Order: sequence, then C-alpha cells, then structure tokens
Amino acid sequence: MADRAKSSARRRAWRPRPPCGPCGPRSRRGGALFDDAGTALLGCVYIDPARKVGFDAEISWWVVDDRVGTALEHALDALVPRWITYEWPFERPCFVGRDLSWQEWLALPDAA
Repeated sequence: MADRAKSSARRRAWRPRPPCGPCGPRSRRGGALFDDAGTALLGCVYIDPARKVGFDAEISWWVVDDRVGTALEHALDALVPRWITYEWPFERPCFVGRDLSWQEWLALPDAA
C-alpha cells in the first residue's frame, strides 16, 4: 500500500509543460519534476525536434545540483529512455549527453 501511495505522489509531482510555439510535430515538449509538495523544482525533461542530421528527436533531462548522483537522477536515467521508446512515435531519438556527448552532438551537421 505504501508503494502505491509513493507511486501516486510521483505521478502527481510530474507536470508536463505545454509546447513552446504552435502545437505540432516540430514543437518542443517537456515537463518539470517537483517535490511531493509541488513547491520545489527537482528537474526537467526536454523533447525537441532534432536539429541534427540522422535523428528525429533530441531528448535531454537534468536534476538540480543537490540531486545529482541520487536515486532520483538514476530513476530518471532509467525511466526517460523507456518512456520515449514506448510512448512516443520517434524512430531515431538521440538522448543527448548519453548517446552522444554534447560536444559530439554539436559537431554533427545541422538538419535541413
């Protein structure tokens, strides 16, 4: 029962953001992760149209400095790729900073 309550609190703490700009396949999506009280920002996830050749989306996420290396960061590192794979229609997402370093990503040719 306690696990179910914790899971429910985690779902409530996740707040998807509306897209930036016009809604559609080329607009940014994202969400913010808050503490259980909904008052402290703990991290964010960004889903953007790919700006580089060879990918159809660029996915990135972060946690606040005091959560780096914690179970929260490790949970996001496991959850986000699974969530994107099973819930989003991308064929070639790039998990920037994970699949490729930021330097490698920036060195790729820009998409047309």
